[in-house]
Amino acid sequence: MIRYKDFGPQVAKRGPFGGPAKIEPFSSAVNAANQWIENSSVQLVNIETVFLPDIGVASEGAYTAQAYGGGSILWYQCVRVWYRG
Repeated sequence: MIRYKDFGPQVAKRGPFGGPAKIEPFSSAVNAANQWIENSSVQLVNIETVFLPDIGVASEGAYTAQAYGGGSILWYQCVRVWYRG
């Protein structure tokens, strides 16, 4: 069976009073994926980068796209690891 696991940016520091949070750089997601692959006994199929919508925090470095109704959606670059397991 083919499965996947996503590794996205993590919150490095919360903003004061619900303000924007600082997000770790994309390289942190790459490092997390590498560590998981190294410590897992899975058969690697493919690795890709994907942009996933709003992970629940406003951040520096997020990509913004207009949503229907005039709002905006934040997008985050993530690593997706496809594997057999």
